[in-house]
Amino acid sequence: MMKKLTNQLTLFSIFFALTFGLQSCKTSMKGKQNNYQDTVEQINEKFQNAYGTQNDKAIKKLYTDDASLVTPYSTVQGSEAIRAYLEKDFSNHQSNTRMKITTESIESKTNDTLLVKGRYHITGNKIKPNVPFELEGPYTHICVQENGEWKISKTDYTADLNIND
Repeated sequence: MMKKLTNQLTLFSIFFALTFGLQSCKTSMKGKQNNYQDTVEQINEKFQNAYGTQNDKAIKKLYTDDASLVTPYSTVQGSEAIRAYLEKDFSNHQSNTRMKITTESIESKTNDTLLVKGRYHITGNKIKPNVPFELEGPYTHICVQENGEWKISKTDYTADLNIND
């Protein structure tokens, strides 16, 4: 009888340990996802603010040196080339240009690499001629940790809607 009780307690202990361990793992992963969500939201907020103020230098800082930007119109390689591309793009827009970025999913590829998918929406006015434009569609970021800081190593976006652009 004592041996049976000991076996039952052992089984209960193993079951409890496994259940608690799995719950801790879930909590740990959920915490990590929340951290990634916060990280991505911070990157997106910085990007939106810099885009809205047409600050190509601030956007450059969000990218790794060897980053790439794939747009509906071209592919740009390197953070300096991305900055120059945006500087030229901004020169065609009035200061009312705004970008809204929403995140739909974040997938951790490794501890220092994230695959981020979402949507962007840009509105504004062209300078010549003075006409409104709107551009929206899906985007994908690959974010990497570089010297303890999260940066974008690749952005790929396509356009769903293109009015007067």
